[in-house]
Amino acid sequence: SPTSQHNTMIDNPPKPRKTLKNEAPTGWTTQLKYDGTRQFLIIEDGEARLLNKRGNEKTRHFHEVTQNTDLPNDTIIDGEMCIIDEQHPHGNLPLLQKRDGGKPAIRRDGSENFKANLLRKQYPATFIGFDLLRVAGEDYTDTAQRQRQDKLTEILSDTAQSVKTARVFTDISDGWGWVKENSAEGLVVKHPDKPYPSGRTGHWKKIKNTTDTI
Repeated sequence: SPTSQHNTMIDNPPKPRKTLKNEAPTGWTTQLKYDGTRQFLIIEDGEARLLNKRGNEKTRHFHEVTQNTDLPNDTIIDGEMCIIDEQHPHGNLPLLQKRDGGKPAIRRDGSENFKANLLRKQYPATFIGFDLLRVAGEDYTDTAQRQRQDKLTEILSDTAQSVKTARVFTDISDGWGWVKENSAEGLVVKHPDKPYPSGRTGHWKKIKNTTDTI
């Protein structure tokens, strides 16, 4: 079934290796590292679903995201579920965890959970897409990262406010300035010529914003 096929594709999601800013490779795609929870947005049988990296269903927790997507059927996007606000343009993790760890806003029977739904309205979530596995039935996992990035930007350019593309910087220096100015978590750099990896990979590297980085 499409579901089991899709679940297999996200079984072992890529995990970036840590690096220091002054040791990071240059010329790679530089993305903002968001402060949220890793999730996959899956469109199958005309319906949008959300699974976390453990394969647990999160669709009813973040109904505002799944009900507003206008994406092609048979599509899988790798990304981060975040709560974006003025003080946290990179994501407000404590608020997100409050929603993610609580009861779903929508019950199995389709009715609303009052308390969870109140949180949903107070703190709406945004799905930040940062990579692409599949679009309209076409597998993109063997495609170079720069092409996946271009396609992701293209398909997310006209979507609702609840689904956006990860911020991309011209280079590490540009990204680092933004990270420091906004007290963000850091950056992820990706080898532009490599396919979508699985598991721990040297083709994706993360640079954390810590007190000892300059």
